[in-house]
Amino acid sequence: MSDNDYSSLMAEVAILRDVGDFSAVRRILLQAVQSAANSFGLDDMRVAAALEQLVEVDRQLGYELEARDAMERAVQIRLKDLAGRGLKYRKVKKYSEAEQLYRDAVVIAEKHYGCNNRETAVAYTNLAACLRRQSKLPEAVNYCNRATASFSAIKAEDSREAAFAYSESGFVHRLLSQLPEAERLFVRSLGVLRNIFPGDHPSIADTLDRLAMLRRDQGRFEEAEELCRQALAMRTEKLGPEHPLTKASEENLVRIKEDALAGDGDLAFDKEATKATGDGEIDAKVVQIGSATSRDSHGIGCVIVMAVVCLAGLLAGVYFAVPLLIWLLGIGVLVLTVATALGLVSYEEMLLRMWRRLMQETEDDKDSVVLGGDAMGISISLKKPTLTIQDARILAKVDPLELDHITSLTLGAAEELAARHVGVLKLNGIGKPSSKLTRALSKHRGALHLNGVVDITEAGAAQFRVKEGDLFLGGLLGLTTEMAKQMAHHRGYLSLSSVRSLDENAAQWLIKHRGGINLRGLRLASRRTLEILRTKPDIELPDHLVASE
Repeated sequence: MSDNDYSSLMAEVAILRDVGDFSAVRRILLQAVQSAANSFGLDDMRVAAALEQLVEVDRQLGYELEARDAMERAVQIRLKDLAGRGLKYRKVKKYSEAEQLYRDAVVIAEKHYGCNNRETAVAYTNLAACLRRQSKLPEAVNYCNRATASFSAIKAEDSREAAFAYSESGFVHRLLSQLPEAERLFVRSLGVLRNIFPGDHPSIADTLDRLAMLRRDQGRFEEAEELCRQALAMRTEKLGPEHPLTKASEENLVRIKEDALAGDGDLAFDKEATKATGDGEIDAKVVQIGSATSRDSHGIGCVIVMAVVCLAGLLAGVYFAVPLLIWLLGIGVLVLTVATALGLVSYEEMLLRMWRRLMQETEDDKDSVVLGGDAMGISISLKKPTLTIQDARILAKVDPLELDHITSLTLGAAEELAARHVGVLKLNGIGKPSSKLTRALSKHRGALHLNGVVDITEAGAAQFRVKEGDLFLGGLLGLTTEMAKQMAHHRGYLSLSSVRSLDENAAQWLIKHRGGINLRGLRLASRRTLEILRTKPDIELPDHLVASE
C-alpha cells in the first residue's frame, strides 16, 4: 500500500460519510487500518488516524466495545509517537520542541486514562526530565510528584517505570539543594532496580552515579567514590569504555577525588545522564552555590582582623573622648564587620570564588564557560529565591545567564540586568511579573526567556512594545487581541508556543510583527484565522492543525 492508496481510501471514506453510509465507511476504514499496518507498521500515525475515524463510526453505529478497543489502539500509537519524537529532539538538544510534544502526551494520557495510570505517569516523568534540562525546576518537581503519586495510586511502586520516576525526582530535588529528599528517592530507585535486575545493569549504574554525586554534595567523599566506581565498572562492562555515559562516570570520579582532597563539597558541577527516560545525553555542568555563609580561611582571618581593629578604635575613642560623630562612625564599621562575619554581605565574594574555581577546573573542557563567552550557559541555583541589585551587578557579565530558580527579583535588580547584561537571559522561574517589572525587563538588549509566565495583563504586554531582541513567552496560555496588538511592535523572534487558541483579530495583528513567531502549540483556530496566519512566511504553526468551523 502506498501513500496515494491510503489517501484514496480516506477520500472515499469522506464521500461515504457525507451521504451517511456508515456501514460502508466502517468497512473501508477497517481495510485502511489493516493495509496501513501491513505497509507502514503497527505504530504508524496513519494507522492511528484511521482508527480515530473508526471510533466515531463505531459509536455512530452503536458498537461501543469496538469503539473503545479502537480508541485504545489509537491512543497507544499517538503516545508512542510523541515520546519517540520528543526523544529525538532531546538528543539534538531542541528541548523546547521536545517539551511541547511531551505536554501533548500528558494531555492525551490524562484525557484518556486519567491521572492515576501507568501511561500517564510515564508521560509525567518524560516531561519532568525535559523541563529539568531547561532549568524549569519548580515545574519539573510538580510533574515528578505527579508521577510518583500516580505509581503509588495504582500500586506500581516497584515497577521499572516507577524506579525511573524516583531517580528523576531525586535528580531534580538535588538540583534544588533538597538533599535529604533526593537521597530518599535515589535509594528507593536503587532498591527497585536491584530487585528487577539481579545483576549489573546500565539502569542501576545511572542511579548509582547520581547517588554518588549526591554523596559528594553531602561531603561524604569515601561513599561517593565507591558508588561512582561501581557505576563506572557497570558502564564499562555493559556499554564499553568509549560510551558517553562511561566517560561521564570517569569525569565524575575525578571530580569526587579532587573535591575530597580540597575538602569542599559545596560547589557541585558534575556530568550526569538521564537514562531513566531513555536519553543518553550528558548534562552540561550545573553550578550550585552553597550557603551564603561559606568562608575560606583567608576570608575568616580578614574578618577577625577587621573586628579587632574596629574594637580598638572604639576603645580609643572612648578613652580619648573623641567627638560623638567619630564614635558613631566606629560603631557603623563594627556593625558592617559583624554583618560580613554572619554572611549577610559576602555574597559577591562567594560568587567570585565559584567563578575562579570553575575557570580552573574547566580550562580544557569543551563544554566549559568563560565569563563573557558564548560557549554554553551555566545554571545557577541560588538558595534565596529573590535576586537583588548586588546579585545582578555580579552576574551581568555572564552570557548565557540562566537564573531559572529565581522566583522573584527586585525592580532594581531587573533594571541592573536590563542595563548591564547583553546576551541570553533566562528567568523562567518568574511566574507573574508586575507591569513595572515587565517594563524594566523589556529594556534588556538580548534574548529574554520568561517561559514561566502563564498569564500577563494587557498593560504588561504593552511594555514589550519597546523590547529589542528575541522574546520567549513559552508558558503564556492565552493571547487577547489587545495583547497581540501590543506585541506586534516587538522587534525580534517571538515565542508563544503554549498559546492554544487565537481569534481572527489577534491574528491580524500578529502578522504585522517584524520577526519570526512560534505558535506551534496552537490547537484551536478558525479556517479564516489560519488563512491570515499563513500569509506570514516566518510564522511557525503545528504540522497537523485542523481548522475549526
